[in-house]
Amino acid sequence: MAKCTICDSRKGKRNCERTGLPVCSQCCGQARSWVNCPTHCAYFPKEDWPQFLVFLPSVTNESTGETTRFMANCFLPNAYDLVDCSVSRLGLSFADSHTLNVDIAMVLTSRRDVVPEIYGKDDWKAEEAWGDTTNKDLAPLLFVFAGKNGSVSSRETAYQRVNIVERHATSHMHWHVWMPYSRMVIEQETVFDPQARRMVKRGYRCGKGKVFSGKNTAIFGNVYLNTELG
Repeated sequence: MAKCTICDSRKGKRNCERTGLPVCSQCCGQARSWVNCPTHCAYFPKEDWPQFLVFLPSVTNESTGETTRFMANCFLPNAYDLVDCSVSRLGLSFADSHTLNVDIAMVLTSRRDVVPEIYGKDDWKAEEAWGDTTNKDLAPLLFVFAGKNGSVSSRETAYQRVNIVERHATSHMHWHVWMPYSRMVIEQETVFDPQARRMVKRGYRCGKGKVFSGKNTAIFGNVYLNTELG
């Protein structure tokens, strides 16, 4: 068996997905990263997620049956850290005193094809955002934030790749948008329980990382690289 191409001492029992060369398990673990490694590698671990149910305030439209939650977390997939976005067109025009038309086109590029990796080893983020719904397979594409004292909701949206109309979902929920590598953890605190008359430990979910918050409308859809999206 060939030696590990990194340490040149231990047996290279694994075949590196990035280089195609043999590596040992220790060097594989030490060199592993979201930036350098194709995360579909069998040795790349999935992220953990504290899974317990959280009930969010919501309202259901009786005519359509659509349920809208007022606020939730949207954790951007870690693969987005490898994606660059270039805006090729941005048009703004007023339809009336309360309606703004936004026409935007963008091109996404990446140093490798990260599309299959989106919500791969961090698929808990899609579960966190959507739960068990049909939109779970869609990725966040665009967030439109209102000003400090404003609000935003869309009358009509469209998403297309070149001249192909793409499936998409528009959400009027006010998302907390967490940047790549952010995570959800369980924090514990000790508090006095008056009924039990003793100090008890209680756990609560807490986001860790960089986050943008505010009133916003979001568009979710399939991600494509090296082609104009609008």
